[in-house]
Amino acid sequence: MSLTMQKISMPTTVGKFRNSFLSRNERHPAAVQQWSNEVRLCTISPSCTPDHYDATVNGELLVRSSRTPFTATARVLLDRGIDSNSWLIMRHRGSEVDALRGKVGVAARLTVKEPDRGRAHFARYVPFSPSPVKPPAQNSDPALVTVPGAEAAR
Repeated sequence: MSLTMQKISMPTTVGKFRNSFLSRNERHPAAVQQWSNEVRLCTISPSCTPDHYDATVNGELLVRSSRTPFTATARVLLDRGIDSNSWLIMRHRGSEVDALRGKVGVAARLTVKEPDRGRAHFARYVPFSPSPVKPPAQNSDPALVTVPGAEAAR
């Protein structure tokens, strides 16, 4: 099934500008909207872990067991070189209703925050940093590697 998006014409500027760079309210004009006809349909289904979902795109499992399958799928697609202006639409398995939709580049920069008190909301995604603790040094010489119980066997 191929999904395509139609190009929607944006309204022309309203009001007059004092100069070509700043509008009446001294703010920069809106960014130029870029369009892409590429649409990816992401289907999610419950995972084995409670409150987690698996995400598939075109029958390929891209995300296994995530609380935020929409944004996680967008990051995987972006890592695979998909155009950041292409659209990602998420549906629950067996449904024809769009649950979420957005541009891949925008969704990849987001995650869902669920504070202790308050409503869940989108927030900026910050990847996990590597551990500040270095792993123990490993011996590359097999003669120096000791196996538990090896002394008893001798």
